[in-house]
Amino acid sequence: MSLQLSDIVVVLHLIWAAFMIGGVGLAVVGIFRPAWRRFKKLRTLHLAGILLTASVPLWGGICPLTRWEDALRAGSSPSASRSFLADLAHRLLYIDVPIWAITLVTTIVAVLSIVLYFKYPPWRQPGTGGKTD
Repeated sequence: MSLQLSDIVVVLHLIWAAFMIGGVGLAVVGIFRPAWRRFKKLRTLHLAGILLTASVPLWGGICPLTRWEDALRAGSSPSASRSFLADLAHRLLYIDVPIWAITLVTTIVAVLSIVLYFKYPPWRQPGTGGKTD
């Protein structure tokens, strides 16, 4: 059971990472397609999430999802293997790079997200001359 739960956690972890990277990508697209900026709840959730994600390596911590997956996997049989999807998610998430590179990338994404959130805010309607909702 714990192996299946760890598989679910690693897949959720990959979805979270995709949301963090994709969210800033969509914010950049919003510069050129103003209607994409209007998803206030999604952009606010992304901003909060990327700030949390970037803060973990800055303070020398390990991602809570990584800890959770490791703890679940430790409770399973040593001979048990991941499902195909979990193995793919694991290979995509845990690439062999130094921790400083992960810290640098998450910090850059966080700073870019902050800048885009306030320079192109979701509460300002495109084409209204700066009027708010």
